[in-house]
Amino acid sequence: MEQKANITIDKEHITVERTQTACGREIQVISVFPRHGSETVEDKLKALAELDFRQGKLCA
Repeated sequence: MEQKANITIDKEHITVERTQTACGREIQVISVFPRHGSETVEDKLKALAELDFRQGKLCA
């Protein structure tokens, strides 16, 4: 698998654009991240799980 990436950093975001070649197919992937994120991915997943749990309790 071959990858080439182009990274752009502006005032609020970090953008990573890359083209991957896998099994002879080209795939373009664009990822956008906040420059000054206040939470980790784990924190966000925990918050979503907690919200899902609370909503489940309200519906039961």
